[in-house]
Amino acid sequence: MTFSGAYPQIERLKTFDHAPIKSKSARRAVHFVGFRGDEYLSACRVWGEPDFIHRGWDKRAQREIADIDTVVFASGPHDQAPRDRSYDDIRE
Repeated sequence: MTFSGAYPQIERLKTFDHAPIKSKSARRAVHFVGFRGDEYLSACRVWGEPDFIHRGWDKRAQREIADIDTVVFASGPHDQAPRDRSYDDIRE
């Protein structure tokens, strides 16, 4: 799904239904992937504050997605392959 109009910075959304983590609660978590600037604020207006922020789409981020979670990518397709090397944690 591509967003247009009021929030053109938000490129793709994917709801994963095949993730290895099985959620024990009925609450869906929201994950933001690859947000760095103003697009973050635009995404917050649409989705609310994220429960998790991932610097990039890597195998570690993919493992942290539960079966009912929503993933919002800052750019790129919703079905992009995760990066082989992990991104580092947030820098100060």
